[in-house]
Amino acid sequence: MFANIGNKLVNKFKAEIREDYVYIIKTFKVWEFEKYRPLKNNLKIHFLFGTTVKEVDEGESKRLPL
Repeated sequence: MFANIGNKLVNKFKAEIREDYVYIIKTFKVWEFEKYRPLKNNLKIHFLFGTTVKEVDEGESKRLPL
């Protein structure tokens, strides 16, 4: 899934999100791509001021469905 974090929120999430990790993300909007589509899926997550991010530990992430 592709996610979009606006300029005003980048600093808020920059230290919280790392590549190759699994997260539980709450309170966001789902938008359709208008022009640029980096994935086959035509939907993207848009982070909001109230979005929360929690890293899932490795043992817990193995139990999540793919």
